[in-house]
Amino acid sequence: MRTVALFLVLGSWLCPAAAAQEDWTPEQLDVLAAVHAYLDAWNRSDAHALAALCRADCDRIDARGNVYRGKDAIFEHYARVFASPPPPGVTRSLAYDVFSVRIVAPDVAIVDARYTLRSPPPRPDATIEGMNTVVLVRTDGRWLRVAHRQRVPTSVASAPTRN
Repeated sequence: MRTVALFLVLGSWLCPAAAAQEDWTPEQLDVLAAVHAYLDAWNRSDAHALAALCRADCDRIDARGNVYRGKDAIFEHYARVFASPPPPGVTRSLAYDVFSVRIVAPDVAIVDARYTLRSPPPRPDATIEGMNTVVLVRTDGRWLRVAHRQRVPTSVASAPTRN
């Protein structure tokens, strides 16, 4: 129940469309809580917290095709991203619009989301939109990332709706 409450509180701020969904299962809500923990850590510029949400064997491929293999490489990447804060008066933020959470095995979930990244380094005046696919595996009772694929589609507006 705490996870559901946490999701509803954070969800309305970080992922408004997902928060509006009333038909997420309890298991999907648990997965979404892990997604929101990631967004919260990113928006706090906390590379340690982001790495803690990944399994040791996690990999991440960003929209430019850069590959980060392993939790340590992912930590180092985020530490570099957050090393230079945005200029005064500029807030760097990441938001997701989750449109699919599929439980594909008892301890495996795939999340698809549109993302909006405001003020990405080194472009404080930019906004980037794209798609993310994240695979999470329940490990010792926690949903942890094992794969994260980021891409910038030709048209975010043509992305699928929630299934």
